[in-house]
Amino acid sequence: MRLSFLLTRLLSEDEFTRLESLLRRSLDAYAMLERRPYSICELRSEELGTVTSIELTRDVASLVQQELALIIAVVRDAYGEDLVIDRGEAGLDEDPAFQEELIEQMLDDLRGCKQDRNLMAFREEGRVLVFNK
Repeated sequence: MRLSFLLTRLLSEDEFTRLESLLRRSLDAYAMLERRPYSICELRSEELGTVTSIELTRDVASLVQQELALIIAVVRDAYGEDLVIDRGEAGLDEDPAFQEELIEQMLDDLRGCKQDRNLMAFREEGRVLVFNK
């Protein structure tokens, strides 16, 4: 699974190194507390004009929703207002239990499908759009 984050500015090499270290330490601590293995296959950044794309590649077999939430929280805390996010429509964030169930179902579906498909998903106006790339 590839998680992509977009920043509204260029990211220095030192900032990227700090993010990588923070993510690894956070995920190491989570793995130790939960006694769950994890594997970040790759973390990379790419300059796209005046913005930066950060991409984290992760095995989906051992990925759980709480770890996904941790990754997103670490990136959000690190970059705050520089992180491009979809604010969504009002009222869509009101049922966290439903969202957690939906994310867990999607992760289960990903684990069960053949990995030779190249899908792309993003959130737009409160909807998750999935495309066969």
